[in-house]
Amino acid sequence: MLTDTSRYRKANLALFIASFITFSDIYMSQPLLPLFAREFNLSSAEASLAVSLVIFPIGLSFLFYAPVADVVGKKKLLSTVLILSAFPGIATSFSGSFEIILLGRLADGLLLAGVPAIAMAYIGEEFDSKKLATVMGLYISGNTLGGMGGRIISSFLAEYLSWRYSFMILSLLHLAGAVAFAWLIPSPRSFKPAPYRPLKVLKTTAANMKNPLLLGAYITGGFIMFNFVGIFNVLTFRLSAPPYSFSSDTLGLLFLTYLSGTFSAALIGVISGRRGVLFSARAGLAIAAAGTCLTLFSSVPLIIIGLLVMCFGFFAAHSSATSWVSAASGQDKAAASGLYVLFYYTGGSLAGVVLSPIWDRWGWPGVAAVSFFLFLACIPIIGWIAGQKKAPVTGADSLLKKY
Repeated sequence: MLTDTSRYRKANLALFIASFITFSDIYMSQPLLPLFAREFNLSSAEASLAVSLVIFPIGLSFLFYAPVADVVGKKKLLSTVLILSAFPGIATSFSGSFEIILLGRLADGLLLAGVPAIAMAYIGEEFDSKKLATVMGLYISGNTLGGMGGRIISSFLAEYLSWRYSFMILSLLHLAGAVAFAWLIPSPRSFKPAPYRPLKVLKTTAANMKNPLLLGAYITGGFIMFNFVGIFNVLTFRLSAPPYSFSSDTLGLLFLTYLSGTFSAALIGVISGRRGVLFSARAGLAIAAAGTCLTLFSSVPLIIIGLLVMCFGFFAAHSSATSWVSAASGQDKAAASGLYVLFYYTGGSLAGVVLSPIWDRWGWPGVAAVSFFLFLACIPIIGWIAGQKKAPVTGADSLLKKY
């Protein structure tokens, strides 16, 4: 366990860097969607593939990366994929067609798929249960700052230079961060190389799907990510069109609303420790649903307030769900975390495909209505989970109590 203070701090910093560069890379294309639609003559659903194609592989590829981590170790795997994932973005900056952009985004997703589930498993294995919720909250804070920073930097570079500079500069920053991560992250103390057993992941995945504690977290993760990606995807089209006509850099500033998520992810670790992750997850879902309602107004200040509230609730629910998985997953935390990542990113990848056509036909009220009801639908699911018999997992009771 990471009991030494310097080890603990270095691991926290390394994981924060990994989280930041991963999510800045994933989402740097989101504020560019209207620009891609204009430059390449695309529909909103087609342009949204620049986000969906980098998200989709992240959910599926844990089936490959989890057994590889058992062979080479989580530190080596994380360091390798983080460094390699900087290069598709560099190559994309030289592309002249949207198809090449999509290939670059897909390659990024296939490489970055090795980060979220393995990082979550590293946290679950290397930190004791008393620090778990807090460390996970800080890791999720890196998600929010990375997603926000990538979008804002990308949008400003695209507005004043071009979208090619967005990919080039952010990818070079990503490479520098990946090297820093590899230098900082402590080697797992408990790691022992194991044979490559891909079928073991499938068996563990099937067992985890039967665990009602984990299944509730998985469903919650899929629903909230579907809403989160879809809302921001469609919002770029809504606010780039009349009567708003926002430029790329102004659209990028909308992602400052992520700051409320950074605050909530850090705060929720404390609340989860006192009231349990079920309580904090349900509270986060209700807050996110309320924020979605506020975006129905045409006033820009009210839209921004709605996004602040929605982000606060989303990251509270996400941080709670990830702590929930780590606590209830038993020994094979990589497979359990990977299945959460599968649900989470599958939900995000479907958002553009599903919500963009709803936007084209019914406008923002249609998108907001779907997102609002999905946020609310998770609350009774979590309530049902709270009524189930708790799994006999060490550390689970302390996080799942007091729902």
